[in-house]
Amino acid sequence: MTSDCPRVITLRPVTRFPACLQTPMTQRMTIPRDSSLNLPATAWILATLASVSVYADPLKFAANTPDPATIDTPYRRVNDMPARYQWNANYGYCGEVSMISAGLYYGQYLSQYDMRAIASPGKKQNREDAQLLLGVNDAQAAKQLRLQYQRMASASDRNFYAWVKHEVAQGYPVITAVFNNEYLLYNDTRPLSGNPEYDHIVSVTGVGSKNPLMAGYEPEDVLLISDHGLYTPDGSAAYFYSLPIEQSLADRKTANMPDGFIYSLPAYPVVKYGIAITGVVDKYAETLPVRVSTSLNHETPEIKEGSNKRPAPMPLTLAILPCYSNNGHFLLDFLSGVP
Repeated sequence: MTSDCPRVITLRPVTRFPACLQTPMTQRMTIPRDSSLNLPATAWILATLASVSVYADPLKFAANTPDPATIDTPYRRVNDMPARYQWNANYGYCGEVSMISAGLYYGQYLSQYDMRAIASPGKKQNREDAQLLLGVNDAQAAKQLRLQYQRMASASDRNFYAWVKHEVAQGYPVITAVFNNEYLLYNDTRPLSGNPEYDHIVSVTGVGSKNPLMAGYEPEDVLLISDHGLYTPDGSAAYFYSLPIEQSLADRKTANMPDGFIYSLPAYPVVKYGIAITGVVDKYAETLPVRVSTSLNHETPEIKEGSNKRPAPMPLTLAILPCYSNNGHFLLDFLSGVP
């Protein structure tokens, strides 16, 4: 079995699936943090399951999961995308973590190091142009991960955020970008500090509205984003932020106001970028839906500033949430020895 991704775990088919599993399953073996579960579509989703070592487990993997009550609207959808903590060295791994979160939603796990390597093959991790960036190499990363996607770029506030709302309401992970409040984050008093397009890439995990979600864009619509732990005013990360769209729209100067939001949505005429991950590439409809959670939402040790060296591995347990009947699909089991 071949793959364009580094450090692929070797798999082999085993037995047919015996019965429907109604509880989360956890893989007994631990997976080194520097391993990739990137596989061709025919093996993709099933690859995270192992018939020999899978067992019902009481471990709680729901920590830092978005709370639907965070969006106080009559209609809302919050997708099952637990928070993850990004590395901040080497210009930040916010784009990488956003794509990792989307991959977990469809049964895949990669490290931040590997995600950057996939997005920018052949480039050192410490280069600014190696980052996974919206409107640049996000599609390249999705293709290499065998993920289906839809991209959007628009200066129109209404058109862009209507698209975000529609994709999230359908249950798709959406990745977009925000302005940071450079004053609140970094105590930078320059009015135009920060990037003129966007500062930070985030996962959109939920949407709320006063009317049914598929009714179209409403000025009062609310987006729920995960900032991947960037803002830690008291030493801990809140992760999730509700952004009322119309109230959160800002230009560069307004986004940096001392009494403003910690994050703002770029407003016209800024071109806004987004990518919705809509599934796995599965030409023959051979995969089954499964979601993966991890026992930790962070990776330690973190990569060092200016370094291109892969950090040391850490043990990580994957929890698999499947529910299938005995329909003839095959599972795949890990061979001994993970590269």
